[in-house]
Amino acid sequence: MAIITALMIALVAILTYVQISSQKEILEDALDRRTALMRENLIARGKAFISNLTDQVEDDIAGFDFSTAAETVKIRTRENREINYAVLMSSSGILLVHTLLSDPAQFRLTERDANALHQKDMTAVQYQEDDGPVIEIAAPIQVSMTPWGVLRLIYTLEHLDKEIEESRKQIRYKTKRMIFRSLLTSLAFMIICFVIVALLSAKFSEPIIHLTHVAKELSKGDFSASSDISIRSKDEVGVLTGAFIEMSRELENSYKKLEEYSKTLEQKVRERTAELHKSLDEVSEANQKIMASIRYAKMIQESFLPDMEKIKACVPDSFFVWKPKDIVGGDIFFTDVFKGGFVIAIIDCTGHGVPGALMTMIASAALKRIITDEGCHDPGAILKRLNLIVKTSLKQDTDQAISNDGLDAGICFVRSRSSEPACQPSPVVRENGEAVMSENQEATLSADASRGVRENGQTMMSESLQLIFAGAKTDLMIVHHNEANTVKGDKQSIGYKRSDLSFDFTNHTIDIGKGMSFYMTTDGFVDQLGGKKRFSFGRRRLQNLLKENAGLPFDEQENIMLQTFDEYKGKNERQDDVTVVGFKL
Repeated sequence: MAIITALMIALVAILTYVQISSQKEILEDALDRRTALMRENLIARGKAFISNLTDQVEDDIAGFDFSTAAETVKIRTRENREINYAVLMSSSGILLVHTLLSDPAQFRLTERDANALHQKDMTAVQYQEDDGPVIEIAAPIQVSMTPWGVLRLIYTLEHLDKEIEESRKQIRYKTKRMIFRSLLTSLAFMIICFVIVALLSAKFSEPIIHLTHVAKELSKGDFSASSDISIRSKDEVGVLTGAFIEMSRELENSYKKLEEYSKTLEQKVRERTAELHKSLDEVSEANQKIMASIRYAKMIQESFLPDMEKIKACVPDSFFVWKPKDIVGGDIFFTDVFKGGFVIAIIDCTGHGVPGALMTMIASAALKRIITDEGCHDPGAILKRLNLIVKTSLKQDTDQAISNDGLDAGICFVRSRSSEPACQPSPVVRENGEAVMSENQEATLSADASRGVRENGQTMMSESLQLIFAGAKTDLMIVHHNEANTVKGDKQSIGYKRSDLSFDFTNHTIDIGKGMSFYMTTDGFVDQLGGKKRFSFGRRRLQNLLKENAGLPFDEQENIMLQTFDEYKGKNERQDDVTVVGFKL
């Protein structure tokens, strides 16, 4: 009903507006035509009047009776109420008559007066003066075919404007009457339509309302309510009523079947719930055992990490960030201090969690065997030896190997300049490309090794130190004098099936200068997704971070790196294990 009422009101409003607008346009067009006709009649009367007056004035002037001519103009102008004023002047510019001035001799000709003197025929012009619009009718004065001057009659349009305004008032009055009549007619029409619609809607809605009431009772489980329904007509409502009665009967039968099934189902649910609780208890107990095992595995993995007090005693300006993605991880770092230098290594094994932790055990044990037990301190040789041990330990040196796991690593060996790394080294290459050690060079520490690290673990003298770095898909970053440089490791991983056992990892030798800081990191830091666009952190951003904070104490650098990592990560999931090592000598 509301929609129908709104549609009727809109329709009546549109029709009324169209009708009134049309009538108003017709009346305004008629007024415009009448106004134009009245203006034309005024001009015609004015031309007839000035033509007659001009003849009299020409006769008086021809007899040199100028006073009579002037008086004639004044009298005839005063008798015609439509004329505002009259001007009679000679062609020489002498003003003979100006009905608004008492002393025409003091009047100066206007531009309009000068223009009128040049007119050879009678003209009618409408223009605007200070007191409103006027129509000027000018006629030339001739005496014996000789131009003498001009007579100007200025007609006021005040009376014409009053008639036009009266006509506009009549149009507005008629428009208001049309609007009022239209509203009354529309109101009466809408009342009649509303009554008709109300009666029809009541007739059609009564059985629907009754069906709605019965539906509510059915929803409460009272199926007896459908017995009160009767089919009173054969129209759409009657068809709906019949379908509803049939639906209520089928619903009652379905409800009874469902009630019986529900009782059986409840018993089954109770039995299954008891079984589920038992399974959940077993799963919870198994999960607790697994978590206890993993936490104990974390203790075992942490026991493989170096003694931090020993590291700090040797390298006080250092930090070691080790953050597994899970409880245990696939990253680990390794250090060893000995006479003549020390070794720092980071390792990123395949995967993370328990599989990665098992790989770190193999890698850490292999490094201890190579560096501590075998006394090999040459980074390139260490990586080559580590490649062999990991590959043979996992039996990945055969075609029958099931696994294909390995690791990336970076190793730094710090020593005095006069000592040489022990074990058979691979070629050591300085940054300028100069070879400083041959493959057949004897692998012994010189007697000057004690100038580096003292046997009691005290700090080395940085003025005489060198750093040898080798990397397997791991880089060394150096910050010195506000400049950040990267020493690239070899693009060769360790321990995988495709890892070449004969590959010689390249050593890079750096003369350690004052204030020079060194950093190594696994890819978990630079690969972390975050930021507004969810891009990886990236090596360039890491280099800028290290360069900005290299002058701070290493404890503060560690806090800043962890805070920056967490802020960049935000709510994103950790991608991988994270290990970062930084030190300065």
